[in-house]
Amino acid sequence: MVKDSNRKDKKDREDSSEYSDRLVAINRVSKNNICFAQVLLADINDFNSMNEVYLEWLEGVDIPPARAAFEAGNLPKKAGIEIVIQATE
Repeated sequence: MVKDSNRKDKKDREDSSEYSDRLVAINRVSKNNICFAQVLLADINDFNSMNEVYLEWLEGVDIPPARAAFEAGNLPKKAGIEIVIQATE
């Protein structure tokens, strides 16, 4: 059972990174324009799996953005993760 839960958690994080890619593209910037990312986790124990996907997502970025990650209870729609990204043009 735990393995299935871990797979779902990683899938949620991968979905978040794909969604972030779409938001970056819509705003006509690249990942290299990101200066700050704030990651809200429903459970801070998910940090390591989030960080694995996050680092993969940033591969190829010249200077990784500053980041803050912390637990935030009761995320909207019972989400496991919410990411706030700030970028420059």
